[in-house]
Amino acid sequence: MSATDNKASARMGADIDRDIESATRAAEGFLRRRFYPWSGTRRFDWPGLASTAWRLRLGDHDINTVTTLTVGGTVVTGYFLEPDSGPPYSVIEFDRTASDWVSSSGITSQRAVAVAGQWGEYNLAPAGALAEVLDAVETGVDVTDSSAIGIGSLLTVGTERMIVTGKAQITTGTTTTAGLDAKASTTAVPVASGAAVNVGERILIDAETMQVVDKAGNTLVVDRAADGSVLAAHLTAATVYAPRSLTVVRGVTGTTAAIASLSAPVTVWVPPGLVNALTVAYAVRAAQQRSGGYTVDDEKALAALQARAFTAHGRASMVFA
Repeated sequence: MSATDNKASARMGADIDRDIESATRAAEGFLRRRFYPWSGTRRFDWPGLASTAWRLRLGDHDINTVTTLTVGGTVVTGYFLEPDSGPPYSVIEFDRTASDWVSSSGITSQRAVAVAGQWGEYNLAPAGALAEVLDAVETGVDVTDSSAIGIGSLLTVGTERMIVTGKAQITTGTTTTAGLDAKASTTAVPVASGAAVNVGERILIDAETMQVVDKAGNTLVVDRAADGSVLAAHLTAATVYAPRSLTVVRGVTGTTAAIASLSAPVTVWVPPGLVNALTVAYAVRAAQQRSGGYTVDDEKALAALQARAFTAHGRASMVFA
């Protein structure tokens, strides 16, 4: 929405969601990797002898932390994770000098290696806290800060991960202390409590959405008429809303829904910068193609971004062994 902010954006939410979903799959396919965190066990064929070491290539599933590794049902603790610069790691090399070294997979090599652990990239950023007590079944979650959370965001609360599928406005608990005119140049919004609003949040006053870019004490500095909303005048004591009421899918990517207390910290998963940029570029191109009748043809900038992203994060092959 930020990358294509215009009058049409406010009516294109569902289309943009679909563009981002397809762009995510396109970026994963191009880079031959999946980046989001996942907890659980994946199985691989026992690798053949390559050079002087047994090396298990993890393909498009990089791992962050190994908790248990078994070969043919036997627990193995002698292994190295590569590259040394990880995590994440793309290769497990078995230590042939270890006391628990196994030279074969047993009865069959098919799916003989089971690797349990934390998969993907674990780049987590603070995203406020819960504004309510959370039970193990509800799918509506109120938070204290919406600045880093969007549709599709992967949140972590305690041991549970959840994905955001919707956002709705709730009051921030503060109001304006002076009227605002309908001028884009009027960017200072005085409020009763600046602490109630976070820099980076999109706030709603009456029917106008504003982007909070800074604040000083009880004065918010905003960009007016964001997300295709209409610039308007506002009266004193207008309620300031923010999209902090989330609709979520609970217990995703290998976790289980759990009870959480009021003020429990919330973190959001942050994909690598170039991967995020490539995904946004794919999504923006899809939106432009749709609005232009699929006649838009400008690949140079996208090709350059693809090259940079692949150099930093791409995999040459998805073959496991």
